[in-house]
Amino acid sequence: MSKEDLLSIYGYQALCLMHHYIKTKDDSLLSHRLKTLADKMPNYINYQYSNMLKWLNLTDIVNGKLPGESAHTDQLHDYVIGLEERNQYLWEGQGLAKTLSFVVNKSVLDFGCGSGFYAKQMVKIASSVTAYDREEVLVESISKIQIPDLIVESDYSKLKRYDIIWISEVLHAKSEKDCISLVNCLMTLLNKDGILVINEFDQNSIEAECFKANMLIHDRRGKAYGVQDFYRMFSHLDALSFYRTNNYFISSWRLHE
Repeated sequence: MSKEDLLSIYGYQALCLMHHYIKTKDDSLLSHRLKTLADKMPNYINYQYSNMLKWLNLTDIVNGKLPGESAHTDQLHDYVIGLEERNQYLWEGQGLAKTLSFVVNKSVLDFGCGSGFYAKQMVKIASSVTAYDREEVLVESISKIQIPDLIVESDYSKLKRYDIIWISEVLHAKSEKDCISLVNCLMTLLNKDGILVINEFDQNSIEAECFKANMLIHDRRGKAYGVQDFYRMFSHLDALSFYRTNNYFISSWRLHE
């Protein structure tokens, strides 16, 4: 059995245990770390657990034995709530706040903004922030907040040029080929000397293990990438820095001069 398979099994077990604890408050089977995660972001854990069950039933859904479900408004609304909760935990507990000093007085694109959490933090210190996501439901939920100086967009063709492009937890859902293609497209949206900043979970973290259990058992397009994977995929770019938190690593990239 490969290391990836072992991590997937561990991630599946961790997700099930956290979900069980949230429902029953029985912590006899949980480590302190898993209990902390479950307490800090129960909505996100429940969303991931629900999504995992749908992936596990994928074959029966395709064969017509179970009704298929797509992520429409209600599910995406739950997802937004879960992401806000989870990102607040990362912001406070894993030091992501101090990593955003590079956006001070810069024009920023938050690509794949999800709930818009990071965009809402950056707009406090950047010269301008555009929050982009192709899911219109997510974009509409951010727009309703009406934050001054925050531009919200779901049309890729309307994106301009930026000093900083922040892409958080997007690449793990894509194949290596698609990662390279997307990053190359984003590099064309940077101003001269602009920087692309990628935030992804560490491939050996609980987040990554849960992701593997949730999706990769059934769909090999995505992957929890590691630092060496990024160096290999983006060898045509200059790697400027790597910053590691407990479960995540943030890397910054620039075009070869």
